[in-house]
Amino acid sequence: MVRISLLAFVSLLSLMVTGCSSSHQSGQAGGGQTSGAPKDASDWSYTPPEGFQEQKQQTRGDTVFLGPTEDGFTSNLRVKGGTNNRQSSEQVGKEILQKITAQSGVTVKEQEPYSLSDSDAYTWLISKTGKSGKVASQRQFVVMKNGVVVLFTMTASDKSIGKWDQALADSLKSFHWGR
Repeated sequence: MVRISLLAFVSLLSLMVTGCSSSHQSGQAGGGQTSGAPKDASDWSYTPPEGFQEQKQQTRGDTVFLGPTEDGFTSNLRVKGGTNNRQSSEQVGKEILQKITAQSGVTVKEQEPYSLSDSDAYTWLISKTGKSGKVASQRQFVVMKNGVVVLFTMTASDKSIGKWDQALADSLKSFHWGR
């Protein structure tokens, strides 16, 4: 199985998101508070697209779900929660994009403000040509409220990202602050 890993880009978020924590249930990512505005990095809930299976937690506050393999590439979704009291979701998104685009082979296809669970969010789509010559795409969403940040990163082959864009958009409807 060939994997083009754009998940390394997500590690750039750790430059901007700190204090990560979350708890997980099968097929869900999120935390344990119960009301209104988020109080900490674990105070949100989300259910991934159908067919995506949760993998071993990578780092605290970081959940990876693996999807189907298509075109020699295993689609995956990484969800990471943290805190950032200094910036808006758009500022965080643009800083991440600036670091990503400093790497070779990366093309930004789109970027725009977004709304998710009554909160300002920011989304972008990039593609990257790997050493093997295969092209992968990555759709990311960053959402913030009261200093709590959640980043969603869907990575898939360039040929199938459109299908996963819709599945991700549909599953993002399950995202909410609190439990």
